[in-house]
Amino acid sequence: MEIVVVSVLLFLAVGVILLLYSKHSPKKVYENSQKLGVPFSTAYRINTGSHAKDLEKVLEKAQEEGIVIPELELKKLISFAEKGGSVLPIGTAYFIAQRNDLKCSIAEFIDVSAFVNPVDFVSVWVILKESSVKAGNIILMAQLESGKDISGLAATMQRAKSYEIDPMKLLNCGLDVSEMKKVLDVVERTQIIGLLEKKDEVTKTKPNTLHVTGSQLIDLYADKSDVEKFINVMSNAKNAGVPISQDVLRVYKYPDLDIEKIVNALLNSEKAGLGIPQNELIQHYIAGKDVEKLVSHLIRAKIAGIEVKLSELLEHFRNSDEPYQIIEALIVSKKMNLGITLMELKSLCLANVNPEKYTKARKSLNINKDFGVSIDDLDNHFLNGGDGLRVLGLMELAKSQGLKLPFGLAAHIIKTEQKPEDFVNRSLNQRVIELSRKIVVVSKDGIGIIPKIHVTVREKIEQYSKGTREDVLAERTNEALISEIERCEGYGDVLKNLEKIAKNVLKKLLGQTEMPLNSQKDRFSMEEEVKQFNAKQRELNNNSFYEILDVNIPDIEIADARTAKIEEVLSKAEAERMKTKAEAEIIEAEASIQKAMAEGFTKGTLSNLNEYHKSNIYKTEEKNH
Repeated sequence: MEIVVVSVLLFLAVGVILLLYSKHSPKKVYENSQKLGVPFSTAYRINTGSHAKDLEKVLEKAQEEGIVIPELELKKLISFAEKGGSVLPIGTAYFIAQRNDLKCSIAEFIDVSAFVNPVDFVSVWVILKESSVKAGNIILMAQLESGKDISGLAATMQRAKSYEIDPMKLLNCGLDVSEMKKVLDVVERTQIIGLLEKKDEVTKTKPNTLHVTGSQLIDLYADKSDVEKFINVMSNAKNAGVPISQDVLRVYKYPDLDIEKIVNALLNSEKAGLGIPQNELIQHYIAGKDVEKLVSHLIRAKIAGIEVKLSELLEHFRNSDEPYQIIEALIVSKKMNLGITLMELKSLCLANVNPEKYTKARKSLNINKDFGVSIDDLDNHFLNGGDGLRVLGLMELAKSQGLKLPFGLAAHIIKTEQKPEDFVNRSLNQRVIELSRKIVVVSKDGIGIIPKIHVTVREKIEQYSKGTREDVLAERTNEALISEIERCEGYGDVLKNLEKIAKNVLKKLLGQTEMPLNSQKDRFSMEEEVKQFNAKQRELNNNSFYEILDVNIPDIEIADARTAKIEEVLSKAEAERMKTKAEAEIIEAEASIQKAMAEGFTKGTLSNLNEYHKSNIYKTEEKNH
């Protein structure tokens, strides 16, 4: 019994000792209550909690700074700690708020801690207050609830303030903190190169010179503009000593425009002393003009001693290339003393005439006065949709080859030939025409002969619009060939004398037929007949597009002449011969009419070229039918 009593007493003694010296002892709780300036019950909760040290630090800091935490607020902080919350950031944020006279409870900071470190929150709030922004806490909470991360924003805002950037600009620009840091690096570089100005100086002291504020750079960056490129371009302008107008920033309203192009144009314009107002050039760039090309051409004009105002140059133009063509035209006119004015060139543009081509044509006309082409002729040709420059170029080519080519004929060749220049060259060189029109000639011994005929010719450029062509040449050649083969004794004689036959055919075509030695006719009448035949052939040659140089029969084929179809072949051959004679007579009869029409065309008295073609003596369509 005594042992039991002693044990109980010993246990009680140990318990009393532990109670007296543990932090949960009434003595310790009381001491903490006095030390922290809180009620005994609150001190007890602090002492028994797992975050006792952090809570004690918060309360000690409050005492140190003379800040009284209302009991209700403190209980909320203790409850937050008991739930495992971190109380030090809450307490720190609360003290910062109190020091800066910001009305915010511990409960509100507890709510903030669900999104971000309350210290970051209150630090940004302080900066907003210093910038006269009211209800900063409400603004920040809205940002947090929308998903924006403001961690580290306070330091970034402090840096921005040194560049006169409104903190709200950073908060509302849509950039995250890392992007803000990048744009502030650009702002710092802008300050270093001397382009950054305080916002109140931009419009007051230097309204006509580009100075950017930090806020403007942030706007550019937020709009996805290439801010680095902008600073590089403006740095180049500053180094070149050329002040750039504030209006250049308007370019950034249009994503497809390149700031570098307009700044380069402004630099070149200023350096060349063109006197173009910068805002005018910027406006033209925004309107879609190639200002770099415009400035380049205006500089060329100035070097040539021509003063052209940009506004005059650009008004009333429908084609984006016309201003450059006009400048080139003015330069040519100046060099050649042509006296063509800007007003004349603009009138040509309104008539859909290329002013550059027109002026170059006038230059060619000035050099080649022997062409006999008047300025009125050239003007009318251009106004009727022609390319006078190309026509004169063809005439120059012909002249260089020793050929005389009238203006009207050259225009017709340009219109009808795919490669007119090649045509002029062809007129100097001979070519071989293989007659595509096959005929069957029956020899005296009844063998059908199909000759392959090559005619060597040279094209006569002066006969281009009026000369007979290959179809008439084929008919004349076939007629001559038939008559020569009919004179032979038979197929063997034809085969033996192909070269002689070809030579006689050539003589007939050239009007050089000789009188047969064994002719049975009256000699006088025979001579007259040959004379008339040769005169007719020479007339046909004069009216032909081809100058006949040679005739060759490289090969012949044998037709089925021994069959019952011989008579049919003979009749067809005779019919073809008679048709050829008839057509030749038609050609001769109409030669005088064609000659007169051709002269009218080359002299410009024949006004309707289509009517001329309708009266063309080839009668090609009729023959085809």
